[in-house]
Amino acid sequence: MFNALNHTNFTAANGDRASASFGTIRGTYPARQIQFSLKLTF
Repeated sequence: MFNALNHTNFTAANGDRASASFGTIRGTYPARQIQFSLKLTF
């Protein structure tokens, strides 16, 4: 299961007031990855 129940985690907005892109969000953090294994022996 890779990123099945995940939502997008955005980075912080641009805080530079002199920039033309002030307040915009330009990136995301990497997605979480889940690995599950089970060994069942009788």
